[in-house]
Amino acid sequence: IHSLGLSIKLADGIKKVNRIAIKPLSNGYKLTVAYTPAANQKPYLPDNGRYIGIDPGVDNAFACVSNTGDKALLINGRAIKSANQYYNKRMAKLKSLQAQYHQLESIINTKQGPKAVYSQTKSMQHLTDWRNAKIRQFAHKASKRIVDYALSCGANTIVIGKNKTWKRSV
Repeated sequence: IHSLGLSIKLADGIKKVNRIAIKPLSNGYKLTVAYTPAANQKPYLPDNGRYIGIDPGVDNAFACVSNTGDKALLINGRAIKSANQYYNKRMAKLKSLQAQYHQLESIINTKQGPKAVYSQTKSMQHLTDWRNAKIRQFAHKASKRIVDYALSCGANTIVIGKNKTWKRSV
C-alpha cells in the first residue's frame, strides 16, 4: 500500500493488514483483504443450556428449532431452488447453441481421439454471475435470520446435524 502511495485507516478490531489481492471478474473486481485481528476480540459465550438445532433441506432450506419452547423457524428454499433450475435450463440451451454453431471451439487430442472443448461465452458468464449473486444473497439473509432467531431464544449454541447420506435423495 505504501509503495503505491496509498494509506488506509484500520477499523476497530484489525491489528494489521497482511495482504490485499485484487481479482478481475466478468462484471468488475473482487478485493480480498487478509488481516490480523486485534487482541481484544470477544470470547465465546459460555454454554447456557439453550440450543438451536438446524436441519438443512431443499423446499425448506433450513428448519430451526430450539429447546426453549419458542416457535420453530422455517426458511423457504423454493425460490433459490427455482433460480437454480432456471440457471441449469438456460445454461443447457446456451451450451447447445454454442455446440451447434461451433462458437469458441477448440479441438484437443485425447486418448479416444480429437475432442471439441468450448470456452464460456459472455452470456454464460453473466448467467453464472446472476445465479451466484442470488445464492450469496439468500445465504446472507438466511444466516442473518438464523442468528436473530438464536438471539431471540437466548441460545449461545447452534447445532447443525451431519448425515453422511444426506445428498442421496430428497
